[in-house]
Amino acid sequence: MKYTEQSTSKQRFKYLICATILCLALSANVSLAEEDSTTSITPILSIPSAPVDIKKKMDEQEKAREEKLQEPTINAIYEAAHDPFGDEFKWLPVSDSDWNAVSIDSTESTDALTIFAYRRTVDKPRGDVSVMEVYYRRKIFNSIGKDSYADINYTFFDRYFDSLQIQGRTILPDGRTIPLDTSLVIRKSIQTPEGADVTSTSFSLPGVTDSCIIEYYMRYLTYEGSTHWWYYQSEIPILSAKYFWYPAKSILEKNEFVQMILELLKDEKGVIDFTLPTPSRLIPDKRSTAYAWQNTVGKATTNIVPENSPSVLVFAVTDVPPFEPEPYSIPEELQQSRVVMYRTQLDNTKKYWESMAKQYDEALTHVATKKKKLLKAIKKIKKKIPRDEWPEAAYNWTQQQLWNSDYNGWYSEKYLAKQTKKRKRKSISRRKRKSKKNKEFFIDDLINRRDANSTGVNLLFCEALKAMGFNTHMAYVVNRDSTVFSSSLPTWQFDRTIVLVQTDSAHFDAYDPSTPYLAPGQLRWQNEGVAALIIGDTKRLFVHTPVSSQSENTISRSLSVKSIDEDGWSASSKERYGGQMATTLRETLWRHDEEYHVQEVKRMLFPEQIGVEIDSLQISGLWDRGGPIVMTFNIRKRHEVAGGGKRLFLPLKEFFGESYNPFTKETRLKPLVFDFPYTVTDIAVIHLNEQWSLQAKPDDMAHTNKFGSCQSAIKSIGDVVSLQRLFRITSPYVGKKHYQDIRDIFNARQELNNQIISLIKSQ
Repeated sequence: MKYTEQSTSKQRFKYLICATILCLALSANVSLAEEDSTTSITPILSIPSAPVDIKKKMDEQEKAREEKLQEPTINAIYEAAHDPFGDEFKWLPVSDSDWNAVSIDSTESTDALTIFAYRRTVDKPRGDVSVMEVYYRRKIFNSIGKDSYADINYTFFDRYFDSLQIQGRTILPDGRTIPLDTSLVIRKSIQTPEGADVTSTSFSLPGVTDSCIIEYYMRYLTYEGSTHWWYYQSEIPILSAKYFWYPAKSILEKNEFVQMILELLKDEKGVIDFTLPTPSRLIPDKRSTAYAWQNTVGKATTNIVPENSPSVLVFAVTDVPPFEPEPYSIPEELQQSRVVMYRTQLDNTKKYWESMAKQYDEALTHVATKKKKLLKAIKKIKKKIPRDEWPEAAYNWTQQQLWNSDYNGWYSEKYLAKQTKKRKRKSISRRKRKSKKNKEFFIDDLINRRDANSTGVNLLFCEALKAMGFNTHMAYVVNRDSTVFSSSLPTWQFDRTIVLVQTDSAHFDAYDPSTPYLAPGQLRWQNEGVAALIIGDTKRLFVHTPVSSQSENTISRSLSVKSIDEDGWSASSKERYGGQMATTLRETLWRHDEEYHVQEVKRMLFPEQIGVEIDSLQISGLWDRGGPIVMTFNIRKRHEVAGGGKRLFLPLKEFFGESYNPFTKETRLKPLVFDFPYTVTDIAVIHLNEQWSLQAKPDDMAHTNKFGSCQSAIKSIGDVVSLQRLFRITSPYVGKKHYQDIRDIFNARQELNNQIISLIKSQ
């Protein structure tokens, strides 16, 4: 439709025609594909009154429009937009082009290729439950592809996952088909460190050979609700990928959704088709449904198809290159190309976050309206303890009052039994009172229950500090080990709470009593240096959480080599872990037995574990909240490099442990992200007996820049040889333009570890 822009009436005429076309397209029998149901939807759209002659012209245009929609070319467009799943899933035919498919870059060898990757989401009417379906077809070229891509694994959060259906098959080059035996599907329950239950589902496609085709289909329910995302890039090339989203009835009913389609309508076909730039761009949303392509690769298109049945958003990408992750970066899944769908009721992102902060503030403030028991307890604490000790006292009191049900696996059975007994005793006394239906939940109810989730524990601590007179706020943060927060994406991205105490106009102390192994003033490293949505502060929306320093996060190792011979050496070792180093080790070891501890120590010190024996392992401080962990043990290790006869050539890594250099590439595409800044100090003292003496040693070394350092010193006094190494990273975030500085530090460490000391046997 082409019109001039010479008069207001013509502009109005154009708007009316578009509006009528859209109304007919959406209301003439619009339905939403649901599981076993079809729901008619009438969009809300008021059309301004217009003169009779304009209406007549509009009717004529609409008649011509309807005739044009019957043309085969238009039907072909709609057919192409349809998804391959259907009401009842059936395998798509395998064509000659599938058998002849080659890698995107024919000059580059590949082990496997994804011919297509289809995904469909069908929202239930309210949008809080969805039916998810995935359908993959891959070509296997060789045995490497068979070993790497014939095994399929998915991990689901239990509360988001139900009603799993799986089909799979292998198609051999001679045309024979081997179906997947679904009884061989393996499901395992796993608990994350935060206590969340997840289920790992895995299966292997049967009879896979060179030059065969494998495909599988999965269908399940998800309770994710308002957020959808689609990761379409993988470690092998993809020829074609499509995602079909059938939004919920509650979305399609909104006038704003119709207005969005009107605004984006660009041609006469009723299909909105445009290519988005790289790396990402937010599509203008009219206070309803919007989406963002992130890290876009390949040719990407988005279609909004107002068909009779159903209304669907189609995202399509072709010729997607393989994903190559970069070490020490944001989580791998966030480096991959993806589409994020989100919903909001506000015009811009700032209003969205202001609205969310206000809603959570109102909810948490209401919970804190009844807290008589809290105030009584805090009054006693303030009388007994000096003011500068109040935060720690409130922290300890909170953890004594509540155990975090998200971390049940972290508490001893004795502690849980004691707390449960207290709760039962209070429950019996409460039964004597007259029960109230629909009783609301308040702070005093938390204390009566004895347990809460992470938010409940932190809320109790926050209110305790407020009662002491501190300027305190609840805040929501992301886990940066799995999420990168984007304030420009108006959808809820946070997964846990912390407590912020304002010390001056620009600084905050951060607390997290909900995590049982943290001391006052500590955060898990996953919540350091991230944006926090601060609740209840009218002056600001976001603050950044503090980052611990490299002087706090330390490992110091002391190795005393007692004997050395042609086969190996034996020594006693002592290791001290502090700060986030201790927190990370505590997470790893806390819930396991001594045998696991021994194997984990071997893995940390000598990853290959070749010729390493450890005994008499003692660990202290494992149960000390926030304190250091000290390990002592005896070790026996065979030589990695040995000379013949009278000489021994020993690389320093034999005493310091293997130090892998992850930065082998010359250039870097993304910024560097370390877990936290840290310092590692290694000292190995070798006591030589009368058989051996030092023949040669490498020179001392020092490589330092503002992002870290690697230094060594090797001394020899009498029959004692002292080896010392210091390695330090000073910042968790380093821009890609400083990649070479980081690479130089790790190269220096690798160089040092490969240097050799030479021992010679005495006559």
